[in-house]
Amino acid sequence: MDTQQANDLGFFRGLFDQCPAMFEKTFKQVFEYVENPFSVSNAVCISGWQKNIGNERILKYLARRALVELKLIDILIWLLGRDKVSSMRNFQLQIADRLGIQNSKDDEPDVEDDEQIVDEALSTQIHARLKNRKFILVHNGDWSLVELWRMGIPNMRSSVYSIILVSSPHDRMYHQLVTVNNLSDDEIHDLLYEECLDICDHLSISSPSLHITPDVVMDCILYLLLFDINIRIETIVQYWLAEGLIGTPAMDLDAIFKCGQNLLDELHHRHLVELQNDHVLVLPSKSPKNCTKLSTIITTRIRLKDIPEAFFENMVNVRVLSLVRNDITCLPSSIVHLGNNLKLLDLKQCTKLESLPLPYLRALGKLEVLDLSGTPLTELPDNSFEDCQSLSRLPTSIAQPLEKLQLLHLSRTKLLKIPEQFFQGMVKLKDLNLSLNPSLRSLPMSIFNLVNLKKLNLKGCSELQNMTHCLKHFPSSLEELNLSRCDSLQDIKLDSSSFPNLRILDLKYTPVKFISL
Repeated sequence: MDTQQANDLGFFRGLFDQCPAMFEKTFKQVFEYVENPFSVSNAVCISGWQKNIGNERILKYLARRALVELKLIDILIWLLGRDKVSSMRNFQLQIADRLGIQNSKDDEPDVEDDEQIVDEALSTQIHARLKNRKFILVHNGDWSLVELWRMGIPNMRSSVYSIILVSSPHDRMYHQLVTVNNLSDDEIHDLLYEECLDICDHLSISSPSLHITPDVVMDCILYLLLFDINIRIETIVQYWLAEGLIGTPAMDLDAIFKCGQNLLDELHHRHLVELQNDHVLVLPSKSPKNCTKLSTIITTRIRLKDIPEAFFENMVNVRVLSLVRNDITCLPSSIVHLGNNLKLLDLKQCTKLESLPLPYLRALGKLEVLDLSGTPLTELPDNSFEDCQSLSRLPTSIAQPLEKLQLLHLSRTKLLKIPEQFFQGMVKLKDLNLSLNPSLRSLPMSIFNLVNLKKLNLKGCSELQNMTHCLKHFPSSLEELNLSRCDSLQDIKLDSSSFPNLRILDLKYTPVKFISL
């Protein structure tokens, strides 16, 4: 593209009018090298901070400097793809496309699997287009200068003026390596904020419903530093949601999780995702006095054995409490002080947890996500989550049901029966997972009250019987129903008019003899 096309396409949209000062040293090194007549080539590898962070942003500023500000070049060929192209032929076609060179399908080689094949005729056209032009090629491929020459790129010193820029933290033959390092704390912050701006610009196109700002992206990046590298993607998105970093009350839960995934993809693409947990926490016997602004407590895998009774008294604004894989036997009574704001309580894999008293849950009226997977609890109030492997009985009701709960997972338990009023009042529940409960024989009538339910997973409920009556009264909002590996189900009658939104019905490995729709 030329200057006019770059402006028309908004290619440099989102860049500040004045290039950040921290990049100036990098630019000086690049231009001094390519303009030095004694340099062995015109090719430079750019390595961002911490090897990769900021590469794309730096290269955009550099391209704008050369194309628009200094007018050193006439043509910009931008091939910084998210997925590296391994085939020389495909990369050559991308170059031709950027230059507006038409290619006939009849000219394509017969041997498609040979990654070293190039179209000689196309190479000639590309070379003819560029040999007397001032151009810059930006890519992140693994191509050598010889391979680029075979594709038609004139990269020798005899070119009028050309620059080949490669996004790579590694040196390669006949390329000068320029690194972004020795940044001050303020410069590191500015670099990360530049990346956040770029992420927002990209998400405004790919996920316009996310309505995210650079400050929010920065908060999400800092939030990730609280975790170890094995944190599940769905878990981090749940935490972001509970913190209020992503999503709005008007957004559908699936849309929020998709947006969270898109944001993580952007962070991953820019090498900004680094999950770590290097902390060992010793809890004081009294609640800290100056914690009114504290919103997140994460004590993952530190083998915490006891939480003092008064610990949460002065933490009224906590929205996320994660005690994953600790050795606690119970929660302190002061947890009721979190009732006005706590949205996520994660007790996953607390293998020594003995009880979760009913008054505690009753006080957590704002709770949206409760995870008790992998705990040995044998009796729970109305709401719990997956993998409670010793769970066998549920009390009949709770005085003040968790009306804001949206995800409920009770998979991998030993449940024999779910009380009739168990789901009463869970009007916002959208995702219900009862999978892998081999002793569960029936579902309670209160499941019909889940008017917003979209996903119901009953996979592996091998003793589940008499589903016909339930299927008649399931909420019409249901979109996904998993009845796979339900060994005792043989006859299923579905009234299609009762499931106008059903998209997925999974009956894999279920010995159904008769299906009526």
